[in-house]
Amino acid sequence: MREEKRFLVEEIRQRIRGSSYLIFCDFTGLDVGALSELRRRLKQAGSRSCVVKNTLLQLALEAEGWGSANGFLTGPTMVVAGNDDAISAAKVLASFATEFQKPRIKGGFLERASLDGSQWEALAALPPREVLLARFLGVLSAPASRMLSLLIAPASGLARLLGEKAKKEAGHRNAEEPTGEKGS
Repeated sequence: MREEKRFLVEEIRQRIRGSSYLIFCDFTGLDVGALSELRRRLKQAGSRSCVVKNTLLQLALEAEGWGSANGFLTGPTMVVAGNDDAISAAKVLASFATEFQKPRIKGGFLERASLDGSQWEALAALPPREVLLARFLGVLSAPASRMLSLLIAPASGLARLLGEKAKKEAGHRNAEEPTGEKGS
């Protein structure tokens, strides 16, 4: 491999090293202004992006242990990478594609598992992270709430029973008390 290619492959390796996800997009038809806007939105979502040659990208992927992405590496390719929230990056790409009819997600990797474009679009359709966490917390807390209700039920039932009994006894005492009138 020529020194120039070796340098470029190393540069790509540095960009993808430590990433938890890689998304490959076809950006054909996006002008410079739209591409700059997409990059700005991706950066706000905690992702980085770069346009690379497919052959050099494949060499970098193999060198970093990601495996083969040949099925995704056709035509112009922009790589979106990041460490944090892959769903946020997928949401940015999906909303941008809705707005501009481009880019098209070809596929990619999430935690080194290969995902095609439709799977990335399904991830983009998920509710926000906070909503998912709230739902998960609700699922976790539901059994505890039911258990607490079951544990409290006998004690509260006993308290109601004792309260009713006390009312009855108070009613019997009031009925047995003399009215205060004495015979003459």
